[in-house]
Amino acid sequence: MMEKIDKGHPMSQSIDFVAQNIETLKTLFPTIVKEGKIDIKELQALLGDEIETEEEYYRFTWAGKSIARREANKPSTATLRPDKESSKDWDNTKNIFIEGDNLEVLKLLQKSYANKIKIVNIDPPYNTGNVFVYKDNYNDNLGNYLAITGQLNDEGKRISTNSESDGRYHSNWLNMMYPRLKLARNLMTDDGVIFILIDDNEASNLKKICDEVFGEENFLGQTVRVSNSAKNNVNQISITHEYAIVYCKQIDKLSKEWSVPKNNVDEFVKRANRLMKNNLKKEEIEKELKELIKYPRFYDFDHYYYCDNKGVYRTDNPGGVPNGNIDTDIIHPITNKKCKKPNGGWRYKESTIKEMLENEMFHFGLDENTIPSPKRYLNDYLTQKPMGVHFFDSQMDTKNQEIPFDFPKPVDYIKYLLRMEGSNDCYILDFFAGSGTTAHATIQLNTEDGGSRKFICVQLPEPTDEKSEAFKAGYKAISEITKERIRR
Repeated sequence: MMEKIDKGHPMSQSIDFVAQNIETLKTLFPTIVKEGKIDIKELQALLGDEIETEEEYYRFTWAGKSIARREANKPSTATLRPDKESSKDWDNTKNIFIEGDNLEVLKLLQKSYANKIKIVNIDPPYNTGNVFVYKDNYNDNLGNYLAITGQLNDEGKRISTNSESDGRYHSNWLNMMYPRLKLARNLMTDDGVIFILIDDNEASNLKKICDEVFGEENFLGQTVRVSNSAKNNVNQISITHEYAIVYCKQIDKLSKEWSVPKNNVDEFVKRANRLMKNNLKKEEIEKELKELIKYPRFYDFDHYYYCDNKGVYRTDNPGGVPNGNIDTDIIHPITNKKCKKPNGGWRYKESTIKEMLENEMFHFGLDENTIPSPKRYLNDYLTQKPMGVHFFDSQMDTKNQEIPFDFPKPVDYIKYLLRMEGSNDCYILDFFAGSGTTAHATIQLNTEDGGSRKFICVQLPEPTDEKSEAFKAGYKAISEITKERIRR
């Protein structure tokens, strides 16, 4: 028999973080509890000099921070209502799209998904001074939600701008982000990571707020995405780049070395295999493959490796021989003569050279006058460390799908970010879903590598501009665009 949940039932509201934190403190420091209250002076006495009491010390603060902090701990009494009619494959899918205010949704997810989200990928509002719908009213979150979504009368309908003339221009944005990031961290696994896309308007403030929420020691990097959309309507510098600020929950829990597919190598291998099956001449194969590999290399398709043209020498390189190994000789396998030695000496120490010779890891020329090169098998070079600068064109994906949305992120770029961490069986959360690029990238990645990633995407039913292409196409809210893209 299904249990009825009434007001006051434990399941009728989200986790009470304040009560949870008090219980944790009571467990750690039993003596600080006096008549049901926390004795701060007792706690201070227990912690000694580790308590900061001076007025001036290094910290990041802004107008409204204390209220935003309390909001992150406040339980929600909202409810998620299933919409089976609008769903696809309801009984089997593990992907979730939630239409609603992401602050309330993040609170509601705490009971079911705490410490279960491996990757958070969000593209929050950039605070450019345009429409800013997440200007929270903490006294009445439901009223704020109703106003944003146009469910109040004309007098109460409130879709505001956050212009630089506002005395709390940056504070408004920080107050919006702070509780959401705090709640997102609670949902992340200990080895979970978060990617936050941002531009110059708030990048520096976002870095500071993340240092506080996630800890400076858990900062993994700030990458740059460059597009080819130059802006000629600016007076000074045409900004064609944005950032992804990357943090983890606990850096000592990151177990895997990160890697991403190396540019064009996988495609190169597939095309080379296909061309060789067609019995083309080596020259014909090389000519076609030059489209994919721009820099010069020697390819031996019989053995399927490439060699660089620099030989096997190197100077003062970690793992090699300082200033080159000039004492060891390499004998040519056909002429039985000493091979020509590079001016800087061999790259490897004698034991390494011996091992490579035994495993036939050198490519030799026709005679001893050509410096031998180490074989590099393409299958060993399909991945590389993620780069700090990425080049991805904007807007092509949604144009190809005929989905009207301003400034969507390229699917290939989001796929690149999701691949960095390496997991292909995990939960991915995006609570600023926009047009649904994260969902699209998740589905596409699973198709490509057979993974079983699951997404949870959240989008406010924010009304579209009546002059926009989306509105003209029949999409009255951004969330309608998200749902349609996920269906497709």
